[in-house]
Amino acid sequence: MTALVVYESMHGSTQAVAQAIAEGLTPAGRVYVYEVSALAKAPGGRTITTDLNLLVVGGPTHAFGLSRPNTRQDAAKAADKHLRQLGCRAIADPRTFGVISRTEGLAPGELETAHAWGTGLAGLVVRR
Repeated sequence: MTALVVYESMHGSTQAVAQAIAEGLTPAGRVYVYEVSALAKAPGGRTITTDLNLLVVGGPTHAFGLSRPNTRQDAAKAADKHLRQLGCRAIADPRTFGVISRTEGLAPGELETAHAWGTGLAGLVVRR
């Protein structure tokens, strides 16, 4: 399996989650982790290649204010629609990870949850 985890992070929490998900995926194969602007600058970074088995995309979903269930769902729907236009298909529902605040970071246990979610995603890819 080859996986790519792409994220946008404003205060570091999403970056930490992306790295934990990647660690959960690693036993199943090669995993690349990129911040979205770094990926865009990389050679071929704007192309989804055929050797890619899994693309994980994540970012903050606060929508110019405190995050609410509907703003998180709207952001996931927009990302899903765009990825489907590129020929991708979802193998799992979007997942939200809790943040206490931008200065305090992630809620307790969220990195472990992200790691486990990554491991579960790898299992879904292997079964397909």
